Amino acid sequence: MMNRHPLDPEGLFEMFVAVDPTAQKDEVVVGKVEWEIDNKPPKYVLSSIPWTERRHAVVAYIGCVAVAFKWWKKRVGSTMLPRALEEIRARRPDVVAAYLVVGNSNTPAIKLYEKTNFTYVADYAIKSRIYVYRYPLQKGMWSGGGVLDRLRKFLSMRLIVLACLAGLAAVMLPLRKGALLPRRRRPTSTPDARRSAGELVYRPGRSDDRMDGKPLNAYGVYKIFVAVEPKTLAVVGKVEWEIDLSVPDRVLYKLPEDQKAVVAYIGCVEVIPAWRKKRVGSTMLPKALDYIRVERPDVVATYLYVDHDNRFAGQLYRKSNFTIIDGTSTCVVDKLLFLMMSADVPSTPPPHHGPDFRTPDTRASIGGGGGYSPSITLAAGNAVKRRKTRQDGNTAD
Repeated sequence: MMNRHPLDPEGLFEMFVAVDPTAQKDEVVVGKVEWEIDNKPPKYVLSSIPWTERRHAVVAYIGCVAVAFKWWKKRVGSTMLPRALEEIRARRPDVVAAYLVVGNSNTPAIKLYEKTNFTYVADYAIKSRIYVYRYPLQKGMWSGGGVLDRLRKFLSMRLIVLACLAGLAAVMLPLRKGALLPRRRRPTSTPDARRSAGELVYRPGRSDDRMDGKPLNAYGVYKIFVAVEPKTLAVVGKVEWEIDLSVPDRVLYKLPEDQKAVVAYIGCVEVIPAWRKKRVGSTMLPKALDYIRVERPDVVATYLYVDHDNRFAGQLYRKSNFTIIDGTSTCVVDKLLFLMMSADVPSTPPPHHGPDFRTPDTRASIGGGGGYSPSITLAAGNAVKRRKTRQDGNTAD
């Protein structure tokens, strides 16, 4: 038990914990590290691993680093995390790296991870970043990867130079008389930003939808509701959501005890820059909430997180009848927690275009504290399955 609540009741992660042997039974765990082996790590993580190890690389994903509030600033996090990394290596000797995702505004957690030799590799989702920890090679492991890696870079540079010379030679060749110069392809036109939000099509996302030229939700974690420009069929806004099987206690406390807790979580509300300040977000979000009720009539509430400094998103959610219920969470630090009961869904007029209920292919923060005490005991816990943590992306209109 941690903070009088069971650890990972769904059994989604492996667990490493810091224990206070003198505490009461329901407060004995004062810190935890949740982890799992990721069978499909992001390309940003794989790119940080030498190519000689990349093909069969075993990578661990750290889903949460949390410390009980009264144990913050006691070096618990900075003592527990390195030992958790050692435990991961002991359990899986073939692991070569571990990675995690942290919010850009979570300064204490970032300092902890950099102090533990995690390295920043890329931005992830909205206002988040990926950090990777590289395990040292064990004795007896082949260590020629550095030499071959330099050789590969040398050969790739040589091929690039040869390709450039070949292209230059082709341009310099004389053209036959009357031949036309090859036409340059025009770049794909961006959505027409002069159109109003009322002329967009609002519908469930499809597997072939793209936003700013990129596939929506490439990892297939959420269901998606989108705003589409009808002429170009370009997606200009999206709402990502899912039914949460592990609802935070702060949300459960706000629900009536006699109601079955079927709760939706919104992981991202985003509008492309060219369509912001055109009421796309305030039009799309209520329609997305209506669609959630169509898909799951038993939903009793919807919640989401937003950064404290994201003033425009906060205004949008208050306008859509969301209410702030908390300012922080165990694994999501420095974020506001918004909740809306299903009975408070704002009414929306009938859609301008006929509804399309074809759905896409469906398949999403880490807080840390630093602290230490000689009375703390570190141990491995039990868990099983795999589940991706969410990242909150909230961009208002």
